[in-house]
Order: sequence, then structure tokens, then C-alpha cells
Amino acid sequence: MRSSTPEYHGGHTVIPPPPSKVFASRLAPDFASVRGALKSLSAWLDNNVCSADQSDRIELTVAEALNNVAEHGGVTSHQYITLFARQEPSAIRIVIRDQGKAYPGNALPKPKVQNALDLPEGGFGWMLIHTLADEVSYQRIEPGNVLTILFSVENTPDIRPIVPANCPKISTNRPQ
Repeated sequence: MRSSTPEYHGGHTVIPPPPSKVFASRLAPDFASVRGALKSLSAWLDNNVCSADQSDRIELTVAEALNNVAEHGGVTSHQYITLFARQEPSAIRIVIRDQGKAYPGNALPKPKVQNALDLPEGGFGWMLIHTLADEVSYQRIEPGNVLTILFSVENTPDIRPIVPANCPKISTNRPQ
């Protein structure tokens, strides 16, 4: 997580900007675009929101979900995937929207716990998503899908500008 401590440089103080509570990315349904969006999401998580361990857990889960959409979702090259992330009190909410085909029965696949040696390549995705996330939900909202993934995170910083305790109060000389 980025430090919110003011830095003192040659007589002036640099106060980091307040972190952003939201992240949004619109991407093509291909693996290169997924990698780019994940890199941007990772930077947002690391710089603004949570610890490296929490960021890694979220990034791995989102990578599985986005790669699943790109590979199996039926999203054409003329359509797109939208990734949103929002900081909430003690949680990070991820929303992935795509214009692909609906999940069978308009429901998420149930994770199947099987012998790892019996699974085909790529057979761990939904189990991994359900294991790493605290909540996973799906809705079909035409013309596409909405996957919402919630992660509880500890110690998400309060989003407010930071003023050092030793900073003098500034008077505006305005009557109250």
C-alpha cells in the first residue's frame, strides 16, 4: 500500500493525493487486454487500497474471471468487457460486465472439488474464484452478464486528504 505519510523535500512538503475509491477499465475480449487491465487494477490496489497479500488474492481471482470471459464467454471482437472496482468500508467490490452469452441456466457454475489429478487443464477456475472471494454473484442483464465479486479486506484506508499533526492552521481571514 502506498504510504500516506507526507514527505519533506528541500523546505517544502509533498502530501500524496488522496487515493481513488474507484477503478474502471474497458477492455477487448482477448488475453493481452486482460493482462493490461490486470496490471492497471494491481497498481490501483497496491497504491490506494490494500496490502500486497490482499491485492494478490483479488488480482488472481479477477484474472480467473476475466480470462474465463475472454476464453469461454462468447464475447466478439466488436464487443467489450468492463471491469469496475470500488472500495467500500472493509471491502473491495469487483464488477465485471460483458456482452457475451449467458451462463447455462442463468446461474454460475458450482465449484467442484475433485481430485486435482483428475481435472482437465483449466478445471480449477470456478473453484479458485469461490475459494478466494468472500461473495460471488451473477445476473443476466441484457445485453450481457454481470459478475460481482466481493472481498473483505482489513485496514482499508480512510479516503481523506492527510494533514500532518504538526501542520500549522491556516487562517482565511474570513468572518464566520
